[in-house]
Amino acid sequence: MVDPTDGFTPVPLHQSNFEVQKPYDVPQNQRYSHINGVHKLWVYSTDKAHTTTSHTASRTEIRIRDMDTCQADHWCVHHAGVRSHQSSHNLNDAGMVKIYIDGDLKYEGPDDGGKSHYFKFGVYEQNDSSNYMESRWKEIKVFKK
Repeated sequence: MVDPTDGFTPVPLHQSNFEVQKPYDVPQNQRYSHINGVHKLWVYSTDKAHTTTSHTASRTEIRIRDMDTCQADHWCVHHAGVRSHQSSHNLNDAGMVKIYIDGDLKYEGPDDGGKSHYFKFGVYEQNDSSNYMESRWKEIKVFKK
């Protein structure tokens, strides 16, 4: 098993780095909680987008602020709070993305371009979604090369 953090240094994260983006017409506490280190995010299929001008489906997500980068030199670890899977996204090669699950490389490919990248995690409505969708996250880590 590969340690995808080899060669990277942890970057301190604080609650102020987490910007909650949720349906624009509901209070944050109706779509997000942070209890005992677990970020719980939920959304309903009837929810609106996160802004009045957005054309996306409903979502509740956290954007990690102050970690935006134009260089692919950051790496983020997402530890799912409920399941045993540990998912990580490794951006250590410019223009390339590597995704590890439980320490095993599952995907490697181009990052689809763009000049600015940022990290986010949460729950997103998709086609044929259920009425209620939820995700839980803990031990979020960002590393820098």
